[in-house]
Amino acid sequence: MTILSHPLFLSNQRGSGLFIILIAVALFGALSYAISRGGGGVRNLSQEKNRLIASEMIDTGNRFSEIVSIMKLHGIKEDKISFEYNADYVNAACLSDSCKVFAYDGGGLEWETPPTNSNGGEDWAFTGDMAVANVGTASADLIAILPNISQEVCHRINVVVGLYDETGTISIIAPMSLDQFTGTYKLAPVSLTSANLDGQKSGCFYTSSLSGTTIASPPLLTSYVFYQVLIAR
Repeated sequence: MTILSHPLFLSNQRGSGLFIILIAVALFGALSYAISRGGGGVRNLSQEKNRLIASEMIDTGNRFSEIVSIMKLHGIKEDKISFEYNADYVNAACLSDSCKVFAYDGGGLEWETPPTNSNGGEDWAFTGDMAVANVGTASADLIAILPNISQEVCHRINVVVGLYDETGTISIIAPMSLDQFTGTYKLAPVSLTSANLDGQKSGCFYTSSLSGTTIASPPLLTSYVFYQVLIAR
């Protein structure tokens, strides 16, 4: 009997082969786990990015609201508030910088740029053509909007402000036309109403068409819109 044919040698050889197979299985399992964790990491990174963008929008909306409230406390009437910037939103009733949100002697704010990659490049807009149900009366409210944001950010906004939990759905609102606020509130405002939005001063909704001077033409289609009530009337 040769050494190669000895039962002990054969047993050791079979044991070594089994050990190698087990090592290979373990390495494959570890690789699969790493890949799955990597994919989860990408998803988590995307979710965190959406959360940060949503939080920045909400913070900006709150800042607008706070500044307008302070200006009102200083005696600026709601129809004289001006968001004048680059020849837009000129309010003829505002005769000094004291009633301008984006003036040093008024609101003291600099023009706010939307978060990077938050939408299609549209600016913040301000309108007196919309009324949120169960916020103030049925009269038009003064509202800031940011249109054309992503569905994911829209959903995250609604979760953060408490409109619904992770299983909630974004409200669908009929096509609307909103013009720039220049001191006039619309007598028959667009009604912003749904089970989720009623009574909410801040949130996000979907509309199949958004037109008017608050945006550049042509109208935006399939637009997710963040809104913040600045004055409830």
